[in-house]
Amino acid sequence: MRELTTRVGGFLFLALIFAVFSGCKNEPDPIIDDTIIVSDVCYEDTVYFQNDILPMLSSTCGTAGCHNIGTAKKGVVLIDYLSVMRTGGINTGNPASSDIYEAVIGSDERMPPSPKPQWTDLQKNLLLTWISQGAKNNKCLNLPYCDTTNITYTASVLPIFEKYCYPCHSGLNPAYNLDLSNFAQLSAFIENGVLVGAINREPGYYPMPKGSDPLTRCEIRTIEIWIENGTPTN
Repeated sequence: MRELTTRVGGFLFLALIFAVFSGCKNEPDPIIDDTIIVSDVCYEDTVYFQNDILPMLSSTCGTAGCHNIGTAKKGVVLIDYLSVMRTGGINTGNPASSDIYEAVIGSDERMPPSPKPQWTDLQKNLLLTWISQGAKNNKCLNLPYCDTTNITYTASVLPIFEKYCYPCHSGLNPAYNLDLSNFAQLSAFIENGVLVGAINREPGYYPMPKGSDPLTRCEIRTIEIWIENGTPTN
């Protein structure tokens, strides 16, 4: 009887050890297909990770001291599609509850942290829409139609600056002390020819936007025509 009890006790002990170690075993990361889905046409109702989302993350989040590989604050890395999907808390079933979205809308703590400028409503909406559309690793090549006949600052030019320029060049501590949300500084940047040289990535000019693909030909031409028209602010 004592021998049976000993055997049963030993069996239960081994079962307990197995259960503990089985419970502690890390589940493997889900397989994420990071193949880029390329579209020849940029559809207006679609948000593209490579064109729209990554440039914003590269300039405001995936930087030294924040969410690059070297720092990885709170274990979050936001430098490419795989890192965003693995550490950004993306929830396509409930996009507004995604960690990365809650961070930029400031539901927990303001991200990007001061003195970096907070994301604009346009940028926040782009992120939410991208997640809602399935958080795909997509990219488009050309706009199907570029309207250069009715260009205004508010409707045509400002959204380009908000998307590509303000993440670095606005707020309390703008990069190179250049605040492009300040129209006086923007005008000086235009008058000396630096803006056009930078967005066209001409030799001798620092390419803008930083850390992303160049502006599309339509976006560049929109800014150029606005400048040719005297940079009206309406």
